[in-house]
Amino acid sequence: MGGAKSPDEITQSSNYVLAKYFDAFLQRTTHALREGVRDIETGSLRALVTMNSSPLVMDGYIGLKHKHLLLAYGDMIRAEDKRMIYAITSLITKRDIIYDMALTIVKFLFAKMPPGVKKDFTERYHEFESMITDIIAKQGIKAAAKIAIIELIVKLIAYRVSISPDVIISSRKIVAQMLTVIQIYSYFDKAAIAARQLRKDNRIIYDILYSQRIEMLYFLIADKIEPLITVYASTHSTNADELMIALADIINNR
Repeated sequence: MGGAKSPDEITQSSNYVLAKYFDAFLQRTTHALREGVRDIETGSLRALVTMNSSPLVMDGYIGLKHKHLLLAYGDMIRAEDKRMIYAITSLITKRDIIYDMALTIVKFLFAKMPPGVKKDFTERYHEFESMITDIIAKQGIKAAAKIAIIELIVKLIAYRVSISPDVIISSRKIVAQMLTVIQIYSYFDKAAIAARQLRKDNRIIYDILYSQRIEMLYFLIADKIEPLITVYASTHSTNADELMIALADIINNR
Protein backbone atom coordinates (compact mmCIF):
# COMPACT_ATOMS: atom_id res chain seq x y z
CA MET A 1 0.00 0.00 0.00
CA GLY A 2 1.02 3.67 -0.12
CA GLY A 3 1.56 4.19 3.61
CA ALA A 4 4.54 6.02 5.13
CA LYS A 5 7.71 4.02 5.60
CA SER A 6 8.72 2.93 9.08
CA PRO A 7 12.03 4.18 10.61
CA ASP A 8 13.58 0.74 9.99
CA GLU A 9 12.55 0.80 6.35
CA ILE A 10 13.98 4.31 5.93
CA THR A 11 17.26 3.23 7.52
CA GLN A 12 17.41 0.12 5.32
CA SER A 13 16.75 2.16 2.19
CA SER A 14 19.37 4.77 3.12
CA ASN A 15 21.98 2.12 3.81
CA TYR A 16 21.22 0.40 0.51
CA VAL A 17 21.83 3.66 -1.36
CA LEU A 18 25.01 4.24 0.63
CA ALA A 19 26.29 0.77 -0.19
CA LYS A 20 25.61 1.30 -3.90
CA TYR A 21 27.38 4.67 -3.73
CA PHE A 22 30.50 3.16 -2.25
CA ASP A 23 30.39 0.24 -4.68
CA ALA A 24 30.67 2.81 -7.46
CA PHE A 25 33.46 4.54 -5.55
CA LEU A 26 35.37 1.28 -5.13
CA GLN A 27 35.13 0.58 -8.85
CA ARG A 28 36.88 3.89 -9.58
CA THR A 29 39.67 3.47 -7.07
CA THR A 30 42.58 1.06 -6.77
CA HIS A 31 42.48 0.99 -2.97
CA ALA A 32 40.40 2.36 -0.13
CA LEU A 33 42.43 5.49 0.53
CA ARG A 34 43.45 6.43 -2.97
CA GLU A 35 44.26 10.11 -3.34
CA GLY A 36 41.31 10.74 -5.61
CA VAL A 37 38.47 10.89 -3.09
CA ARG A 38 37.34 14.25 -4.37
CA ASP A 39 33.95 13.07 -5.59
CA ILE A 40 32.70 12.43 -2.06
CA GLU A 41 34.38 15.35 -0.35
CA THR A 42 31.96 18.17 0.38
CA GLY A 43 31.71 20.43 3.40
CA SER A 44 28.55 18.69 4.61
CA LEU A 45 29.98 15.18 4.31
CA ARG A 46 33.21 16.25 5.97
CA ALA A 47 31.30 17.78 8.88
CA LEU A 48 29.20 14.61 9.19
CA VAL A 49 32.22 12.33 9.20
CA THR A 50 34.17 14.51 11.63
CA MET A 51 31.36 14.74 14.13
CA ASN A 52 30.68 11.00 14.24
CA SER A 53 33.20 8.62 15.77
CA SER A 54 31.37 5.80 13.95
CA PRO A 55 30.64 7.41 10.57
CA LEU A 56 27.04 7.02 9.43
CA VAL A 57 25.11 3.88 10.38
CA MET A 58 27.19 0.76 10.71
CA ASP A 59 24.82 -2.19 10.64
CA GLY A 60 24.18 -5.40 8.75
CA TYR A 61 23.02 -3.66 5.61
CA ILE A 62 26.50 -2.39 4.75
CA GLY A 63 29.08 -4.94 3.75
CA LEU A 64 32.32 -5.37 5.66
CA LYS A 65 34.40 -3.77 2.89
CA HIS A 66 32.19 -0.67 3.04
CA LYS A 67 32.51 -0.46 6.82
CA HIS A 68 36.29 -0.63 6.60
CA LEU A 69 36.31 2.02 3.89
CA LEU A 70 34.08 4.35 5.88
CA LEU A 71 36.08 3.90 9.06
CA ALA A 72 39.44 4.42 7.31
CA TYR A 73 38.09 7.46 5.49
CA GLY A 74 36.74 8.88 8.76
CA ASP A 75 40.09 8.38 10.50
CA MET A 76 41.87 10.17 7.65
CA ILE A 77 39.39 13.08 7.73
CA ARG A 78 39.67 13.57 11.49
CA ALA A 79 43.48 13.47 11.38
CA GLU A 80 43.50 16.12 8.65
CA ASP A 81 41.03 18.28 10.55
CA LYS A 82 43.17 18.21 13.68
CA ARG A 83 46.13 19.41 11.64
CA MET A 84 43.96 22.07 10.02
CA ILE A 85 42.95 23.41 13.43
CA TYR A 86 46.61 23.64 14.43
CA ALA A 87 47.44 25.34 11.11
CA ILE A 88 44.67 27.90 11.62
CA THR A 89 46.03 28.63 15.09
CA SER A 90 49.42 29.30 13.50
CA LEU A 91 47.76 31.50 10.90
CA ILE A 92 46.28 33.60 13.70
CA THR A 93 49.37 33.80 15.88
CA LYS A 94 52.16 34.04 13.27
CA ARG A 95 51.81 37.14 11.14
CA ASP A 96 54.25 36.09 8.42
CA ILE A 97 53.33 32.42 8.16
CA ILE A 98 52.08 32.66 4.54
CA TYR A 99 55.21 34.51 3.45
CA ASP A 100 57.41 32.01 5.32
CA MET A 101 55.60 29.07 3.72
CA ALA A 102 55.94 30.53 0.22
CA LEU A 103 59.59 31.40 0.87
CA THR A 104 60.33 27.85 2.04
CA ILE A 105 58.81 26.36 -1.12
CA VAL A 106 60.40 28.79 -3.59
CA LYS A 107 63.85 28.51 -1.97
CA PHE A 108 63.64 24.74 -2.22
CA LEU A 109 62.57 24.85 -5.87
CA PHE A 110 65.39 27.20 -6.84
CA ALA A 111 67.92 25.17 -4.89
CA LYS A 112 66.91 22.08 -6.86
CA MET A 113 66.86 23.73 -10.30
CA PRO A 114 69.54 22.38 -12.68
CA PRO A 115 72.74 24.48 -12.37
CA GLY A 116 72.66 25.25 -16.07
CA VAL A 117 69.17 26.74 -15.82
CA LYS A 118 70.13 28.91 -12.84
CA LYS A 119 73.30 30.09 -14.58
CA ASP A 120 71.42 30.91 -17.78
CA PHE A 121 68.75 32.75 -15.80
CA THR A 122 71.35 34.79 -13.93
CA GLU A 123 73.10 35.71 -17.17
CA ARG A 124 69.82 36.83 -18.72
CA TYR A 125 68.07 38.42 -15.77
CA HIS A 126 67.68 41.72 -17.63
CA GLU A 127 65.41 39.87 -20.04
CA PHE A 128 63.39 38.75 -17.05
CA GLU A 129 63.17 42.36 -15.89
CA SER A 130 61.58 43.30 -19.23
CA MET A 131 58.82 40.69 -18.64
CA ILE A 132 57.74 42.31 -15.38
CA THR A 133 54.88 44.83 -15.42
CA ASP A 134 54.91 45.58 -11.70
CA ILE A 135 56.86 48.83 -11.29
CA ILE A 136 58.20 48.13 -7.80
CA ALA A 137 59.33 44.63 -8.74
CA LYS A 138 60.92 45.91 -11.94
CA GLN A 139 62.87 48.58 -10.03
CA GLY A 140 64.05 46.05 -7.46
CA ILE A 141 65.29 43.64 -10.11
CA LYS A 142 66.99 46.43 -12.03
CA ALA A 143 68.84 47.59 -8.92
CA ALA A 144 69.94 44.12 -7.83
CA ALA A 145 73.51 42.99 -8.21
CA LYS A 146 73.87 40.04 -10.57
CA ILE A 147 75.30 37.83 -7.83
CA ALA A 148 72.22 38.40 -5.64
CA ILE A 149 69.51 38.22 -8.29
CA ILE A 150 68.25 34.73 -7.45
CA GLU A 151 68.01 35.51 -3.73
CA LEU A 152 66.07 38.66 -4.58
CA ILE A 153 63.72 36.83 -6.94
CA VAL A 154 63.03 34.14 -4.34
CA LYS A 155 62.04 36.72 -1.72
CA LEU A 156 60.07 38.77 -4.25
CA ILE A 157 58.04 35.76 -5.36
CA ALA A 158 57.29 34.76 -1.75
CA TYR A 159 56.24 38.31 -0.90
CA ARG A 160 54.07 38.64 -4.00
CA VAL A 161 52.29 35.38 -3.19
CA SER A 162 51.70 36.37 0.44
CA ILE A 163 50.13 39.76 -0.39
CA SER A 164 47.94 38.49 -3.21
CA PRO A 165 44.39 39.75 -2.53
CA ASP A 166 42.75 36.33 -2.93
CA VAL A 167 45.29 34.77 -0.56
CA ILE A 168 44.60 37.47 2.03
CA ILE A 169 40.82 37.18 1.64
CA SER A 170 40.85 33.39 1.99
CA SER A 171 43.15 33.62 5.01
CA ARG A 172 40.79 36.03 6.72
CA LYS A 173 37.74 33.97 5.94
CA ILE A 174 39.01 30.78 7.54
CA VAL A 175 39.66 32.58 10.83
CA ALA A 176 36.35 34.47 10.75
CA GLN A 177 33.92 33.68 13.57
CA MET A 178 30.78 34.10 11.46
CA LEU A 179 31.26 31.11 9.16
CA THR A 180 28.75 28.27 9.36
CA VAL A 181 29.88 24.75 10.17
CA ILE A 182 29.44 23.73 6.52
CA GLN A 183 31.47 26.74 5.33
CA ILE A 184 34.24 25.94 7.79
CA TYR A 185 34.41 22.32 6.69
CA SER A 186 34.33 23.28 3.04
CA TYR A 187 37.59 25.15 3.69
CA PHE A 188 38.91 22.14 5.58
CA ASP A 189 38.03 20.08 2.52
CA LYS A 190 39.81 22.43 0.11
CA ALA A 191 42.85 22.35 2.38
CA ALA A 192 42.88 18.54 2.50
CA ILE A 193 42.53 18.16 -1.26
CA ALA A 194 45.38 20.61 -1.94
CA ALA A 195 47.63 18.95 0.67
CA ARG A 196 47.01 15.50 -0.78
CA GLN A 197 47.68 16.74 -4.29
CA LEU A 198 50.94 18.31 -3.15
CA ARG A 199 51.92 15.03 -1.49
CA LYS A 200 51.25 13.29 -4.80
CA ASP A 201 53.03 15.88 -6.98
CA ASN A 202 56.01 16.71 -4.77
CA ARG A 203 56.45 14.60 -1.65
CA ILE A 204 59.57 16.46 -0.54
CA ILE A 205 57.84 19.85 -0.35
CA TYR A 206 54.86 18.21 1.34
CA ASP A 207 57.12 16.63 3.95
CA ILE A 208 58.84 19.97 4.60
CA LEU A 209 55.52 21.69 5.22
CA TYR A 210 54.20 18.71 7.18
CA SER A 211 57.19 18.86 9.51
CA GLN A 212 56.26 22.49 10.20
CA ARG A 213 52.58 21.49 10.64
CA ILE A 214 51.42 23.93 7.97
CA GLU A 215 50.75 21.64 4.99
CA MET A 216 47.02 22.28 5.48
CA LEU A 217 47.57 25.95 4.64
CA TYR A 218 49.10 25.15 1.27
CA PHE A 219 45.71 25.50 -0.45
CA LEU A 220 45.92 29.26 0.16
CA ILE A 221 48.87 29.62 -2.20
CA ALA A 222 48.58 26.51 -4.37
CA ASP A 223 47.35 28.33 -7.49
CA LYS A 224 50.25 30.80 -7.24
CA ILE A 225 52.98 28.24 -6.60
CA GLU A 226 51.94 25.36 -8.85
CA PRO A 227 53.27 26.93 -12.11
CA LEU A 228 56.72 27.02 -10.54
CA ILE A 229 56.38 23.45 -9.25
CA THR A 230 55.41 22.39 -12.77
CA VAL A 231 58.60 23.94 -14.16
CA TYR A 232 60.64 22.23 -11.45
CA ALA A 233 58.98 18.87 -12.15
CA SER A 234 59.97 19.01 -15.83
CA THR A 235 63.71 19.17 -15.14
CA HIS A 236 64.42 17.09 -18.24
CA SER A 237 63.19 19.94 -20.45
CA THR A 238 63.30 22.99 -18.19
CA ASN A 239 65.16 26.00 -19.52
CA ALA A 240 65.60 29.61 -18.44
CA ASP A 241 62.74 30.73 -20.72
CA GLU A 242 60.23 28.47 -18.94
CA LEU A 243 61.51 29.65 -15.58
CA MET A 244 61.24 33.32 -16.57
CA ILE A 245 57.68 32.89 -17.81
CA ALA A 246 56.57 31.08 -14.65
CA LEU A 247 58.18 33.69 -12.39
CA ALA A 248 56.78 36.61 -14.40
CA ASP A 249 53.29 35.13 -14.20
CA ILE A 250 53.51 34.86 -10.43
CA ILE A 251 54.72 38.45 -10.05
CA ASN A 252 52.36 40.01 -12.59
CA ASN A 253 49.17 38.06 -11.81
CA ARG A 254 47.78 39.14 -8.49
